[in-house]
Amino acid sequence: MYLLLFGNITKIMSQGLHLVEEFLKSVDKVKHAYKQMILKVIRESGVDITYEMLEVMRILWNGDGVNQQVLANATLKDKVSLTYLIDHLTKRNWVIRVAGKEDRRSKLIYLTEEGKSLELIFKPHMESINLSVLNQVPPKEMESAIHLLDKVSKEWT
Repeated sequence: MYLLLFGNITKIMSQGLHLVEEFLKSVDKVKHAYKQMILKVIRESGVDITYEMLEVMRILWNGDGVNQQVLANATLKDKVSLTYLIDHLTKRNWVIRVAGKEDRRSKLIYLTEEGKSLELIFKPHMESINLSVLNQVPPKEMESAIHLLDKVSKEWT
């Protein structure tokens, strides 16, 4: 009896672990497919920008004048990696760092006019990609997926 019960538990655990692996693989496939679509847009634009730099720019297009910690949290990058990205954006004259009024050690990141102009190149393509997802996945299902992914993420952090 014990062996039969243990065998069933082992089988159920094995199936569950396989489901977790498939779930995580599906998440990776979605992220990879999205990144490939964005990289295609970048290549076709002819603009010398990386996917990671574009992630930072996308956040700034929604409201600049934010500190590096806000950008790090939004892009899921550590501060060192984000500093490297901002350095490259600064060299391209797309962003500037401005000392904070309350804390001069805190640097706020602002778009330059040239950085703002990139929005006209990239945002329509990014919105088109997002609309194609919205046409495939109803908002309620998307909300459920977000809730599920947040639940898994909170378990690990």
